[in-house]
Amino acid sequence: MARFKFRLEKVLEVKEIALKQEQRRLSDINQKRHHLLQTRHQLERIMEDCMQQINQLENSQVDLLASYHTYLHQIMQDIRQLEQQLFQLDEEEMKIRHKLQEIQKEKKVLENLRDKRYARFLKDQERQEQNTLDELALLGSQAD
Repeated sequence: MARFKFRLEKVLEVKEIALKQEQRRLSDINQKRHHLLQTRHQLERIMEDCMQQINQLENSQVDLLASYHTYLHQIMQDIRQLEQQLFQLDEEEMKIRHKLQEIQKEKKVLENLRDKRYARFLKDQERQEQNTLDELALLGSQAD
């Protein structure tokens, strides 16, 4: 019996590799997002602590009050930068998800094509076997 060979098997393998790479990239983005969210949460806690310290200061401690305000301003800038980074990650994630969908569609088309060709291959094999059996039967009846 002949062995089934799909001509586009290498293309299918390349699609599988591309799919895994994009999934890895998506995983990396999720890890980065998690890290950025943790950092933002820490900065927000520091900001709250700083505000509590400012509220407890007396008006006579102007130098300390100014330092706290400068520090608070810096924390707010850091939070804005984190928000921008999160926004960029979201955009990158959307691009990767779109690319993943395209690769999955292409892979599915190739798999469907392979399955149809395999079914046709099996049908051809069955027909060839039947022809061989018919010829053997014909030869056997002629020999009698």
